[in-house]
Amino acid sequence: MFEDIQYKEIFQFFQEISQIPHGSGNEEELSNYVKAFAEGLSLEVYQDAAYNLLIRKPGSAGREAEPSLLIQGHLDMVCEKDHGSPHNFETDPIALKLDGDWLFADRTTLGGDDGIAVAYAMALMSDTTHSLPPLEILLTTGEETGLLGANYFDTSQIRSKRMINLDSEKEGTVLISSAGGAKLQFHTRLTRSVQPDGYIPVTVRIYGLKGGHSGEDINKKRGNANKLMSRYLFGWYNHCPNTRLVSIDGGVKDNAIPRECTAKLWVPGDLSEEVERGCWWFGEDLAKEFGGTDSQAKIALEWADIARDPEGWSLEPCSNEDTGRILSFLNLAPDGVQNMSHVIEGLVETSCNLGILRTDEDIWTGVVSLRGSQRDQLLAMKEKFYILSGMNQIEMQVFSEYPGWEYREESALRQRYCAVYQRLFGKEAGMEAIHAGLECGIFAKAIPDLDIISIGPDIVDIHSPSERMSVSSVQRTWELLLAMLEQEESATVVERT
Repeated sequence: MFEDIQYKEIFQFFQEISQIPHGSGNEEELSNYVKAFAEGLSLEVYQDAAYNLLIRKPGSAGREAEPSLLIQGHLDMVCEKDHGSPHNFETDPIALKLDGDWLFADRTTLGGDDGIAVAYAMALMSDTTHSLPPLEILLTTGEETGLLGANYFDTSQIRSKRMINLDSEKEGTVLISSAGGAKLQFHTRLTRSVQPDGYIPVTVRIYGLKGGHSGEDINKKRGNANKLMSRYLFGWYNHCPNTRLVSIDGGVKDNAIPRECTAKLWVPGDLSEEVERGCWWFGEDLAKEFGGTDSQAKIALEWADIARDPEGWSLEPCSNEDTGRILSFLNLAPDGVQNMSHVIEGLVETSCNLGILRTDEDIWTGVVSLRGSQRDQLLAMKEKFYILSGMNQIEMQVFSEYPGWEYREESALRQRYCAVYQRLFGKEAGMEAIHAGLECGIFAKAIPDLDIISIGPDIVDIHSPSERMSVSSVQRTWELLLAMLEQEESATVVERT
């Protein structure tokens, strides 16, 4: 597939990575693979209990005594697939496809976020033709589920005072700060009972949404399937308070905007025509609301045949009280953009994403990803959720909190990037703060004098099966990275104004 592509070794490394399942929590095999690769090159390797890797490569001839530079990315990927795809992320390789300049997968996430960083790292490890400074290469685990590996890693192992993070998805733009955040988990015990006489079972699906990253795509006015389902069900519950919820399940990752949600419920049989009309009208509302941003959004209703699907309807309905408080909580839960920055135009300052809903026999669970660049706004959002959950007798826990990465006025590494970019491509690089969590925040907090930038090639629709990566952008970013590393430490650079 990549034989005739410039810098084919990078894409071949990426293809090798794609053969090894490496969703969050399942990185051991890939970590061991990269470890063996580095050891085969006689490089110094440190692997911790979380399967984070720190690899050291000496500088090229004449550069051995230079200060080292840290290259950083993460090993795990978000596992999302289209409805009906048979792909098993625990066992199956990612099936790569190439169409012109775009590399993508067969109805699953590609894993360019952040597999391309691993591919770049392997190319740097094996490179013998370029003049490079001493390198430290840090590849972490669990980034997509709360920056877990970075939080676990012993940062005293790091010797470098400069770091290039390769977890950005916009070529020509250097990231200079990122948001902090936390996960909020909600759960409540359920009381179940036999459905009332005269009630019939129905399944409702909301599907076809684009989804996307809950930070970078949160301001693109895409639908959240969990919130839309909550709105639909709460509207029906208000019309018919005797409706009984069986289950509501949607979303895969807290940091991915949910594309699908399914609910099962029992409704009065004499209201079946009203249920169908309400579903039709809700579908019309979806088309109007998201026609320009999420045009494939759909709602579907199916009357269940329990005799043909006894396993799917093995749960009794929730009590009327449980149905009401869960739907009330979900309908009122904040979601999407909450505040915009008054300092940086277009920057989302605070947001939340109702990413996961799960219903078991006796427990209902929801997970929200909360992001923000202002500490007081994050605290205010947590307080809102505390109050809302308490009003509905739902328990709330805060976990996986991570710090933001604050803008640093003076950065020699950023100066170097801007100067090299101008020289290579004849135009100024962009600088951007993002509304997403990066591991940069953890390392900046642990090592206050660490000079950090984040760069990467063009990757679009990350965290969704539409994810695709530009081949030419991967090539240009590689040239830029090499040019930055090959430049002499003493070279004079001038930051753009």
